[in-house]
Amino acid sequence: MKTIILICLTLLIVIILFRPTSKKELKKFEDYDNAGVDNIEEATNEGNPSWFTLNTTYTTKIDESLSFSFGVKNILDAHYKLFGSGLSSSGRNFTVSLHTYF
Repeated sequence: MKTIILICLTLLIVIILFRPTSKKELKKFEDYDNAGVDNIEEATNEGNPSWFTLNTTYTTKIDESLSFSFGVKNILDAHYKLFGSGLSSSGRNFTVSLHTYF
């Protein structure tokens, strides 16, 4: 039950904080680096918008020395590129892990 409440609160916070990118948050075209680290060839005339990803992870302890985790990263499958990388993000992905402690 605590997990469901935590997920609902997280989604509520994201909905409250989410707002469309305003022109104020864009990096202006004329402020880009001439050396090319800003991916100027992919910028719009107004600049590049900000982005965010929504991630969640659930972890449960199986016993004293074992725990299980499941997660979803980039839930909204946002397309973005890390600053200066020129590489697209991995998109939505799932993680599953088993941790042991000794």
